[in-house]
Amino acid sequence: MQNLNADITVANNGQIALNYLSTERFDVILLDLQMPVMDGFEATKIIRKNINKDIPIVALTAAVMDEDRNKAMKSGMNDFI
Repeated sequence: MQNLNADITVANNGQIALNYLSTERFDVILLDLQMPVMDGFEATKIIRKNINKDIPIVALTAAVMDEDRNKAMKSGMNDFI
């Protein structure tokens, strides 16, 4: 992504991601499902309810079970990698 000259902000957990979203504008969110403090599912629900209903959120995970994908989509994510 850096080779494409994308501006990247890294948050080490879901709570930090929410803090960034309250003060900065982003075009897309790549969100790990399993993070300390607040996981990607909970962070997505909060983003959708309180911060931004339209920003694309893509789940990043090593989990490959249909259950994980379905849970990500139900939480409000747009896609799953």
